[in-house]
Parts: sequence; structure tokens; C-alpha cells
Amino acid sequence: MVSKVIPFLNREIDLFDRYDKLAFRYVSYVAIPLLAGYTIYSLIYESHRGWYSFVISTLTSFVYMFGFVSVAMIYWLRFTDQLYRRNSFPS
Repeated sequence: MVSKVIPFLNREIDLFDRYDKLAFRYVSYVAIPLLAGYTIYSLIYESHRGWYSFVISTLTSFVYMFGFVSVAMIYWLRFTDQLYRRNSFPS
């Protein structure tokens, strides 16, 4: 029903889906080696009570780290965008 009322909506959704898949591919190229590296680091340098504790603590630490980095990147991109706009357009 929506596609008949707003025909351009399907094209935009397809475009967003394509960019989401592309972004997920590039993020996974970085995230998977980081997870493997952090897993090895956690196995060597941190103490765990068992395998379940090791898996849960490693995954939660990685999720927290990934969330912090993504929030920091969002703020950084907003900050640089504001600097670009402030310096490129005369007032």
C-alpha cells in the first residue's frame, strides 16, 4: 500500500539497505580481528573462573569497547562537520 502511495520510498529503502550492508562489511573487517586480538589478550593477561566466565567477560568487554568507539566516532564526525561548516562558509 505504501509503495503505491509513495513510489520513491522503495528506492530509498533499497539504497539504505545497500549502504547498511556495505558499512557492515567494512566494520566487520576491523571488528573481527579486534575481537580475536582482545580474546587472546584476555586469555593471557586476565584471570577467569571458567570458560563460561571467559566467554561472557570477553564478549561484554568487546561490546562496551565497540559502543564507546562508535559513540566517540559520532561525536568526532559531528565536531569536524561543524568545523568545516564554520570555516568554509563566510558569515
